[in-house]
Amino acid sequence: MNILNFFFKKTQPIERWIVWINREQEMNVNNNFVKTSKYTVYNFFFKSILMRLKQPLSLYFLAIAILQITPSISATRGIPTVMLPLFIVIAIDSIKDAYEDWQRHTSDRAENNRKVYWVPKLYIPPLKNQNLSENELGLGLIKEISEGTLNSLNLEWKLSSKIEVGDIILLRNREEIPADVVLLTSSGLNGISYVETLCLDGETNLKRKEAVQITQNYLKNDLINVLERIKNCEASILCNVPDTDLDKFKGTLTMFKLGAEVNFPEARKDYTININNIVMRGCILRNTVWALGVVVYTGHDTKIYMNMSPPRTKTSNLDILVNHIILVIFIIQFICCILSALVNLYYYMNYGSIGRVYLSPFYKDVTEVRVVCTSFFTWISITCNVIPISAVVTMNLVRFIQGYFISVDKSMYSAEYNSHTIPRNTSVNELLGQVQICFSDKTGTLTCNKMNFRKFSIEGVSYGKGLTDIKRSYLIKNGIPVPGAISGKFIITNNYVNLVDDHIMDDLHNPSSPRHVPLVELCLHFTVNNGISTEYNDEGVCIYSSASPDESTFAYAAKSLGIILVEKNSIFSIVDVLGRQIKLKIIVNMEFNNYRKRSSVICAIPKNNSVDIDYNKPILEFIDDCRIVLFTKGADSVMLNLVKKRSVDDNTIKYLKMYADDGLRSICFAKKELNKDEFLEWYKIYQQAEIDVENRYDRCTKLIDDLECDMRFQGVTGVEDKLQDGVADSIEYMTKAGIKTWMITGDNLEAAINIGLATNFIYSNSEKIDLTSIRIENEVNQTGKNAAYLYKKVIDDYITSLSLPNHNNIHRCLLIDGGTVNFICKNMSEDNCFIKLCMMTDTAICARMTPSNKGDMVSIIGKEHKMITLAIGDGANDCNMIQRADVGVGIKGNEGAQAFNVSDYGIAQFKFIVPLLLFHGRLTYRRMSKLVMYMFYKNILLTVPIWLYGFLSMFSGQLLYNDMLQQLFNIFFTAIPSIIFGSIEQDVDRNVTFKYPQLYKLGHINFYMNMRAFLTWILNAIYQSFIIISMAYLTFGTFNVGSSNGENYSLWEIGYAVFTVVFIVANVKLLLETYYLNALTFVGLFLSVFGFVYVSLSFNLSPNLGLSMRCVVSKSNNDIRFWLFCFVATMACIYRDYVWKVYLHTYRSHIYQSIQKVEYC
Repeated sequence: MNILNFFFKKTQPIERWIVWINREQEMNVNNNFVKTSKYTVYNFFFKSILMRLKQPLSLYFLAIAILQITPSISATRGIPTVMLPLFIVIAIDSIKDAYEDWQRHTSDRAENNRKVYWVPKLYIPPLKNQNLSENELGLGLIKEISEGTLNSLNLEWKLSSKIEVGDIILLRNREEIPADVVLLTSSGLNGISYVETLCLDGETNLKRKEAVQITQNYLKNDLINVLERIKNCEASILCNVPDTDLDKFKGTLTMFKLGAEVNFPEARKDYTININNIVMRGCILRNTVWALGVVVYTGHDTKIYMNMSPPRTKTSNLDILVNHIILVIFIIQFICCILSALVNLYYYMNYGSIGRVYLSPFYKDVTEVRVVCTSFFTWISITCNVIPISAVVTMNLVRFIQGYFISVDKSMYSAEYNSHTIPRNTSVNELLGQVQICFSDKTGTLTCNKMNFRKFSIEGVSYGKGLTDIKRSYLIKNGIPVPGAISGKFIITNNYVNLVDDHIMDDLHNPSSPRHVPLVELCLHFTVNNGISTEYNDEGVCIYSSASPDESTFAYAAKSLGIILVEKNSIFSIVDVLGRQIKLKIIVNMEFNNYRKRSSVICAIPKNNSVDIDYNKPILEFIDDCRIVLFTKGADSVMLNLVKKRSVDDNTIKYLKMYADDGLRSICFAKKELNKDEFLEWYKIYQQAEIDVENRYDRCTKLIDDLECDMRFQGVTGVEDKLQDGVADSIEYMTKAGIKTWMITGDNLEAAINIGLATNFIYSNSEKIDLTSIRIENEVNQTGKNAAYLYKKVIDDYITSLSLPNHNNIHRCLLIDGGTVNFICKNMSEDNCFIKLCMMTDTAICARMTPSNKGDMVSIIGKEHKMITLAIGDGANDCNMIQRADVGVGIKGNEGAQAFNVSDYGIAQFKFIVPLLLFHGRLTYRRMSKLVMYMFYKNILLTVPIWLYGFLSMFSGQLLYNDMLQQLFNIFFTAIPSIIFGSIEQDVDRNVTFKYPQLYKLGHINFYMNMRAFLTWILNAIYQSFIIISMAYLTFGTFNVGSSNGENYSLWEIGYAVFTVVFIVANVKLLLETYYLNALTFVGLFLSVFGFVYVSLSFNLSPNLGLSMRCVVSKSNNDIRFWLFCFVATMACIYRDYVWKVYLHTYRSHIYQSIQKVEYC
């Protein structure tokens, strides 16, 4: 055996995940302990330092520190002075990491130390004479089981971290579920439980879960008996190995023993379990007193932890540019140091050590190579500050402060959701000021996602009348008279229904009406084909809860018409139909998904409208008393292909289009009566597919698809989703700011266009560029030509047409759909004509888009055209595009918090995007651009004089400044003003920003951060460095006259004078760039000056802090030449900048300067 295998055993992946109930487990898996922290008390110091030193900048300055302690190279007397700023930078990052990891440790401790009650294998039930009442056990009213009751039940508890796979645990109401648990029974009727899944999918609606039917039937819901009977159950669960899919769970429960009287070790019995039978870690049990289940996944194998992958890292263009600039500056530094070393070699070869008796013996009789190498590394070490050591830390700190100001902006606060704007990823702050194209979801983003049932059509007749808000807005914008208030015999208005009609109640309540039965059947469809859970409040009113607002709306609509859903669970539904209750058996339920775009349910409806049928019996025992009906609802693009053509009349198509024109969401409904014998044959195959652990979903979907054909069309509904406040104004603001806006929705094109008309995505006189797949398919059918050819031809024709001069002032709106996007992705990846057409339009409306279509569209535009993209949405189907966009914005609304949780910025309403982009975004881009250029400017201003001094020191590598002053320049002397500037500076105030949205366009052309602007700053720093060193030479060199005591200026006194001017010029330059002068600006400046004076005087008085500065400051301060030099050199450096600014502001004003003159002068 390989000895390495003995010490380093590899864990073999588990291929079959088998969990035993009341037997020893065969798998060796981890317990429920979780750890999200990165450090421990023991490894934090070393691990944190190591992580910091992996960064290129840290490695660079660490190498400089090594050079500084090398005797033959060091210009700092062997003292690694660069370690001080490096230590401070690393310390700041480490403190941030320590705080964040401390929070993770706190969370981990709370998670692992929760008390969980479980049923041990040797469980001893309580004595019967304890007489525990049902109310004490929570079998009456919904309440929590008390600790005293649990103690009376003799249940044991263990820490959450100690839970193992196969443990049977008791879950209590309002208690967080500690692991992934398959439910065996619960206090609810028929084993029904409800959980809140906010932590998993962000949805606030309760989800219904079911106990495995065989265990529920045996254990019942009397808790004492349950605890006694559970000992007599022996079973295994074969299920998926742990995965990340929150929507799928496939398994088979095999019973070996069920009570003392049932024991079949040879003839095993298999029962299917699915996603409805499992409750996941992190969810909260609600509206259920207790539930009992077996743990199948623990710890990091649970679904929630399997999904805890780090989010995609987004890097702003500015970060990439800073890295490139650092690389370029390093290359330039490298070249300059080589040149300096070669010049030093020239002096050495021509003059040797003649006249340089002060040099150490090392410089006598050494080789040329050694001289060059030594001089090169010396110059590298003394010019290391040309690269700003604090650049990354300063940028991150400034972004954090900017994020804070965004989060406390009262103009972006929603009282309805009690939510401020939350910056979740401040590393892309500056991209908010450069967004070129905004992709927006429709439902819940532009609209409120609060559905109102307005109209529906059945048998060629439309019910419901009146104008929607969207239609009214369209009429007003186009100057069309708006009809007055409407009236009708039947009017109902509430949070879910706004229905006005004259004939509906007559048709519904008149059995002789030809539309009576179709109306009842459609309302019955409303009540059963959904994922609704029913619960009653304290007043006895039934509340419908569903993950889909549409489904709740349909149920409430049926209720308002007299068809009332009384109770619903996974087995049956009880519906009150015009005063008569019927009980329907739910046989098969296929929920809606984005691939099928429809939901279906197969149910058994009693022929005699009875509620007495026992649906717990096998289906063969009651099927003769029922009719089997398939109900299906979904998008018209799908449903119209699944129904009999003769069941859809022309009026229905007309009303479908009319509802879309009104901006209503259209859902089509159909049904199919199933033949009993054919259904039973089909159902046998379906049951076999249900126990296929590996392929269950695919097989079941295929079987349902086979049934969904030749259905009878029932009707179409029109549901109004009201527009959010301020959407139209927001779109108009963004258009004026030069931001292209795209609506991306799963709805049909007609409805999207009408909402676009109401929200300024499209105007009545806009040129519509139709590139939908429906148009191409029609042309393919007419011409017989290839689709790829037609796409290319249509696009080229549009490009040619739009390039004509007469099209320049016309608003252009591109119309595409999911089919177009699929085709573009597959067939036109190498041709950018589609991208070119997109850039020639002002807005776009994309209909029938799947989540993947949305993400693909964002990627196509963003990557191919290198545009800064923003995606905004509110639902799980928007997460793809939010994560793919450069900036993702999530709205926390009725569809939950999925989009909110994966976004870079979370807001509560669409209108908040305007201040986020036009005010905060524009300013953060300007601030960060100026800050980055200023950081490189001041470091070059600090470093170039050292190199220029080389011409006077024969490039020997002699320092000009005191080394400690030089290292503190970035950390203490210029840091605070820089941070304040980057955090609060603004060229115009908020009101002016919204008054002139065109200011935002400066970000599109990289006005504040481009190569020309950067070179201007750098060349200015070099120019000012030359002025400073030249005036120092003229003042203290050529015209150096001894002071009153006969002493000349020493090197360190000259260096201190030069450093003082560099410090003053750097701060005055920042002041000159500041428009928003306030108390905080001057406080920062004061602290900077105070720090410089304090450190200088400290070095002046203490021989231990700055040996070369001993008495230098006091001598300089007492000499008038020092003060004259500081004043004249500062004025000489700054005067050019001041004059140039005045000239530009007066004679060559840019847009923001012109606006400043108009608003403030």
